[in-house]
Amino acid sequence: SSRGPRSIPEAMPQIVWTATVDGKLDYINGRWQQYTGLTIRESLGAGWTDALHRDDAASIALWENAVATGSDYEAEYRLRRADGLFRWMLSRAVAMRDQKGKIVKWFGTTTDIQSQRRRELTLQCLDEAADVLGQSLDISSVMTGAARFVARRIADWCAIYVCRPDGSMAAGAIEHCDPAKAALALEFAHEYALQLSGATFDAFIRVGKALLMPAVLLETLREAGLHDPIRFGQLVQQLDICTTICVPLRAADGLWGVLQLVTTPGGRTLNEEDLPLAQLLAKRVETALANAIRFEAKGREARSLIFLAAAGE
Repeated sequence: SSRGPRSIPEAMPQIVWTATVDGKLDYINGRWQQYTGLTIRESLGAGWTDALHRDDAASIALWENAVATGSDYEAEYRLRRADGLFRWMLSRAVAMRDQKGKIVKWFGTTTDIQSQRRRELTLQCLDEAADVLGQSLDISSVMTGAARFVARRIADWCAIYVCRPDGSMAAGAIEHCDPAKAALALEFAHEYALQLSGATFDAFIRVGKALLMPAVLLETLREAGLHDPIRFGQLVQQLDICTTICVPLRAADGLWGVLQLVTTPGGRTLNEEDLPLAQLLAKRVETALANAIRFEAKGREARSLIFLAAAGE
């Protein structure tokens, strides 16, 4: 029947699509609308690119090249899910030709490869982090290097906080992927960042695991007793804070500090699936800081011995 050929792609778990000779989509199965929330009608032609991550526009050029040359198409890119989160996809397409070799249609599939990409990213990030964190035995340099790495590779900005003797927190290192917002991020970290979750943050410290905090709710924070909620609101708006992950940094004798990852809308995304990576990254930072602290202690010990030796002469 005429419905038979259409029922097969509609039953497939992937997004299935076809395109005309000039590369315009003329069919997408129902999986597309289930995933993106966009209607099939508005996604045909070139409308599907509305769900494409802004940093993955190169995949469009790959598609245009395949259409122009008739070669097989393959590209990995991020698509926006109906809830606003982006996931990595693998798209492949081949041309159907007539008996004379002329292209008459394109057939393609788009498959979710988020889990695979996440595993690859985790291993790559941990290897890169080990190289970055192993470059110095100075505590300040380790914190700055870690924050800069996170802001460059994982989140939009990063803060590392250090526990004071009285139990309060002080900002140790702040790095933002946008240099124009670095000063704002520094002010936010010094004044407000560790009040983002109120009692929830205290619970996170006790549990000792990574915590994901969704978009900031100003009303909740006002209840936490901010000293300047108006300025806080201005900073939240200017920094466009979306999601935060906090991870405790532990030393042998207890809590050393906190690693904080922050994202903004339209930039990188963080969700529950990123918690294991954040936890593993924190372990790398803990190891680097422990090495730097031991090195500094040995340096003080050596200087003390030199002083005592000189005093005894």
